Amino acid sequence: MVQVTVSDIECYQVYKVCSATKTEIGTIVEEITSNLPFTVTCEYSVATPGDKHGYTGSFDRISKDINQAPQIDVAEGIKRTVAWALNLS
Repeated sequence: MVQVTVSDIECYQVYKVCSATKTEIGTIVEEITSNLPFTVTCEYSVATPGDKHGYTGSFDRISKDINQAPQIDVAEGIKRTVAWALNLS
């Protein structure tokens, strides 16, 4: 049995990995597929009501807590993530 106390939970923080640059989902999909060593076909459909046209995030909390700020842009981050994921096997 694992016993967790409130003080155990409070010692961990969850941070959003983000960019302060507005990025559309289509751009993210294009970045991912362009870094794959094989062809991927993507099918797009009409957005559902309430969908946003680009996403941004704030890294203020992680910057404040551990004095860290983004060091690479979205394209480089996706490139590195795809390379990492392809080497998992």
